[in-house]
Amino acid sequence: MVVGGSGGRIGRESAADVVSGGGSAVIIGREQAKVDETVETLSKEGSADGITADLADRTQVARVQQQLADNHAERPC
Repeated sequence: MVVGGSGGRIGRESAADVVSGGGSAVIIGREQAKVDETVETLSKEGSADGITADLADRTQVARVQQQLADNHAERPC
């Protein structure tokens, strides 16, 4: 998971490194368009998904936690 990967250079480059290395990234950001654009770009190289949320809002944090648990939890091999 990369928080801020849709807007900041460091977060986005970190996510790109993870994806290009065979991993997957979940981008979390406040702006839907930026999250979508980042996921679209990263998906050309591998597995990427996005969640739009403002993590300063506790109710949104709880929603993101649930989405991550439901959809992105590491599965045993």
